[in-house]
Amino acid sequence: MTLLGLGFQLKGQVDDAMIPYLYRSKKLTETTPVAGAVLLKKGKMIGKLSSKDMESVLMLRDEYVRGVLEIPCLTQPKGKSKWKETVQVISTSTQLSPEIKQRSVTVKASITIEGTVTELKCSKITTSEEEIKFINQIKKVVEQDMQKAYGELKQKKADVINLGNLIYRRHPALWKSMKEDWHEIFSKSQLQIQTDVKIINTGTTIGKSVLSKEK
Repeated sequence: MTLLGLGFQLKGQVDDAMIPYLYRSKKLTETTPVAGAVLLKKGKMIGKLSSKDMESVLMLRDEYVRGVLEIPCLTQPKGKSKWKETVQVISTSTQLSPEIKQRSVTVKASITIEGTVTELKCSKITTSEEEIKFINQIKKVVEQDMQKAYGELKQKKADVINLGNLIYRRHPALWKSMKEDWHEIFSKSQLQIQTDVKIINTGTTIGKSVLSKEK
């Protein structure tokens, strides 16, 4: 986050902002750890987001560059209740489309994720059926995490996904009638997510996705 980026957030139609939350550590003297994000309203701190929630919010803002998704195993082996598999995210793309009916807002989020499988502990991806099953599990985890993060924003009435600014650009006359009560309207909004996950590499000996077309 740069000062220019922060300025753009604070000077928009909605003066809510999100910046990294840094803290000092006696163990780490050469670097400053980042633990989630701070939420600002009118330049004052109103709360924090966990690192996990921050990742989901960045995805909603179409600012998620790369990272690792942890996918809980569908069936946990005995004594391994916390086993997870990992997917390296190569790219994401998010489009938000707000629908407004009588001052009630529904946000439709269309998200495309491309990634490679980096660790499998309890799944196999050797057939198209197994890959579809694994992809569906990724979608489920991403959408659950995103709904949780969006719920945190609604609870704090912090529109840091630029939804108000988006409505202003697309429907300026309508926004004028909503701006004064926007934070209350935002706190009652709903999020609908459509996720498209593409596996580029399966992380297995077959290499590429079994769903990819032969060339």
